Amino acid sequence: MKIIAKNDYDTTIKINDRDVRCYSKKKIKELSPDGNYKIIGETFEKNKKRKEDIIKLANKELVVSKYGENSKVIYKRKGYFEVEENEYIVYIKSRLAFLLILFFILLAIVIFIYTGIKIYTSIPSVVPDYPLPPEDEQSTVIEDDNTKKTTSKDGGGSVRVRLSNIAKVDLNTGNIEMAYQNPSQSNQDSVITLVLISEDNEYIIARSGLIKSGKQITNLKLINNVVKLSEGVYRGKYIIDHYNPTTGEKALTNSNFSNVEIQVK
Repeated sequence: MKIIAKNDYDTTIKINDRDVRCYSKKKIKELSPDGNYKIIGETFEKNKKRKEDIIKLANKELVVSKYGENSKVIYKRKGYFEVEENEYIVYIKSRLAFLLILFFILLAIVIFIYTGIKIYTSIPSVVPDYPLPPEDEQSTVIEDDNTKKTTSKDGGGSVRVRLSNIAKVDLNTGNIEMAYQNPSQSNQDSVITLVLISEDNEYIIARSGLIKSGKQITNLKLINNVVKLSEGVYRGKYIIDHYNPTTGEKALTNSNFSNVEIQVK
């Protein structure tokens, strides 16, 4: 097999440190727009273990193998040489070194990310003694609240609340109708807990989210699987925990309101 010297070779590739003229794929398509051409082989640096045809180019012996026999991932198509009319061989260049460099770069990135994750996950998490609960989704602004926030000395808290002493439980929906207001006069946010009392046993059957100063709730949701309720009237009480609106710190003391009537229907 012998390469034909052509005057219209349109590109240059480097073989054996020499610039060699050849066709680009674009040029071949221009010469044969009807696609009447054939790539019959691939040529690359000689490998002693392979016995394919040998061709000399730029004072270097190159191996010629069947077209498409070599992986396009490992070998890059660089240029085309005419060996017969409308028949070409393509010079391919190994890019294994580039792929190895890319592999090690990606490996280094993976190791870096993995190390970062290990370091981050190894940092201990500190849980507060009293985590701040999320704001109650059903809380609304007290529209007729004309009170002004109370200021307390030495960082103390001032609490003013309004609540109903009747809580109506709907067993079908689990909805508890009640009323609780934390007026603007109070300088503490709060969480209200409804406790049912039966034969001197106490059961927490509902708890609100955080109710900010100046807001109110009119509904609680029954906590399931705490106690089985039947229709009737039960004794109960409210426990109100207070939170500093600035720091989120829970107050050491809470407020208790007894003589709550729990009506279950």
